[in-house]
Amino acid sequence: MHQQEHTASMLLLQHLLRRAPAAAAATLTASYARAQEPLMCDDGLDDDDDKFEGPRRHTLADPNRYDSIVIGCGVSGTAAVEAVAKHADRGHRCLVLESDAFAVRRCEALSAEVGSDIIDCVRARAESLNPLLRQVRTTQGDEYSYAKKCLVATGAAAAVPPPGFVDELCVESVRCLGHGEAADAAAVRDAFSVAKRGGRVCVVGGSWQAVALAAAVARAAPAETAGESASLVFPEATPIGARLPKDLGKKLRKRLEKRGVTVVALHQIRYVGPNEDNRKASHAVYLARADDAMKTTRCSADLVVVAGGEHVQQVQVSARDARSAPRGSTALEVVKATRLDDATRRRPIFVNEELSAGASVLACGDAAATPCRLETTTSALVNTTTHGQRGAVIAVETGTPHAVGTGNAAGRVLATGDGSSAAKVLAGLTPTLAADMRSTLGWHVGFVGKCDAALEAHVFASKSVDVAIYVEKTDLGTGAFRRVPMGVVVVAKNRDLDAAAAADAAAVGLRAHMEPPAPDEHSDVTYRNDVDFLRGLAAAIAAAAGTDDFSLKHSQVISRADRLGPRYWDGQGAADTALFSRGGKTEMRSKRVAGAFSAQMGKGAAQELDDRRKAQAAVEAGMGRLVAAAKEASGGS
Repeated sequence: MHQQEHTASMLLLQHLLRRAPAAAAATLTASYARAQEPLMCDDGLDDDDDKFEGPRRHTLADPNRYDSIVIGCGVSGTAAVEAVAKHADRGHRCLVLESDAFAVRRCEALSAEVGSDIIDCVRARAESLNPLLRQVRTTQGDEYSYAKKCLVATGAAAAVPPPGFVDELCVESVRCLGHGEAADAAAVRDAFSVAKRGGRVCVVGGSWQAVALAAAVARAAPAETAGESASLVFPEATPIGARLPKDLGKKLRKRLEKRGVTVVALHQIRYVGPNEDNRKASHAVYLARADDAMKTTRCSADLVVVAGGEHVQQVQVSARDARSAPRGSTALEVVKATRLDDATRRRPIFVNEELSAGASVLACGDAAATPCRLETTTSALVNTTTHGQRGAVIAVETGTPHAVGTGNAAGRVLATGDGSSAAKVLAGLTPTLAADMRSTLGWHVGFVGKCDAALEAHVFASKSVDVAIYVEKTDLGTGAFRRVPMGVVVVAKNRDLDAAAAADAAAVGLRAHMEPPAPDEHSDVTYRNDVDFLRGLAAAIAAAAGTDDFSLKHSQVISRADRLGPRYWDGQGAADTALFSRGGKTEMRSKRVAGAFSAQMGKGAAQELDDRRKAQAAVEAGMGRLVAAAKEASGGS
């Protein structure tokens, strides 16, 4: 029995964290955001290292100088290290910085396997990167310099509560996924353990990993606590709201609620503190509406799991900045150091077709916002109306093939300096991710290309398969718009259907640059022709999934820019999608919320109860003094 539970936990962990079984652990790795103890490793110096006179060689005179540095040894980082070991010259020295001990051991094993002595692995966490000085600083204070290129392969940032959002009495009951394989496995086991003994688990996040975890926890709970054991809190209107159109998100929410998950949408965490009523749960999670922080509520939980989300941080940016780095990504600082260790602020780095974020810095995998050139013509890119979103894939998960492909291409650039090789790889690479939730929700979902819920979407639904196609609108200059496919979401609702095969077919269809019919002089005719073209693409994708039901019902979800206007792109009208927030979209609301919070629960729920007791005691003492004074006055008269 214990072995079965362990196997089930490992399978779920693989689905949640895109991991392989332990036997294949040599090719995969954990997320970058971890805090581990330093481990001294052999630097692999040869006796003749000090005889090399080149300025880029790792020498005894300058032991911290390398030709290239790889920060992070995850899925992308491992592929990059393999490429460096395979294609670099004998004199090339490459340093790998990784804070996870398992990843360091895998890196060393890889170096020994390929018979290369050019890779040095150091267990350390990178704190900052200065492209101007070509220098990387670790959290231990060590500084390493590079002569050619530095690769950022840190993966996606782990979602962690900002300071002040968790009471000191509740820190031990808050788990955050993304801090390493061992920590993530322990968090999943703790969630199952709490649910099985009848406790309550609050999962925070709107990503597909959070959805799968909440559904699995609800399934593991005993029958007497059905409907109370698992709750899912996220700031969007629907689950996986960053990637799913609302039509599909509403279906997913109904499916979750049917399986016993309490779905709390459009809410953010404002505080986690002790619960006054311990009969329900040991902790209270204080929530506030994402659109109005003064509308508050709370739920009870014995364990809080922050599973993250594919959320864009709420930032105020100018139109110029929005064009230089698409919303949700960040442009690398050129003249000053960029912090890499702050999980609450780190965002994907915007790169070009050669995976370059600057003159000496590359980024790959989930750490990069990679170009997504799926437009059929060059004019489509130039005339794209959704400014700030065009030409970039920004997501927490872009799929293992995309991570391996970009990592391998970046490693070749490190080894050879030829960026055109990376451009060729990226030109034929479509981000593809298959999320298998059939065991818990009966869904098998495939994400292909640029799946961004801010874009216009056309949904073609049937009983067994739903296909959503995201499009970019291009202005034809005649008042009409041409809709160019950019991304596809495939939902197989039948366990016998394969969304992964459909996703592969969708990737082929998007990369085929299929020309839609020629535009008509009438805008409504152009629209109908584009919809018919998209319907044909959806039917081909559904057929690849293995269904024979082609009665696809069409619906359209307009883009967020069309709903909110041009100010959406400069951050003024954008929705606040942070997991932890106390409002502050306007100065007046920010002051109002801050005042209310500091007056009511700024010091935590435990301190609030103590303040209430002190206030009551002060009132009673004051009344006592008044009574005594009245008696004294009456006695004196």
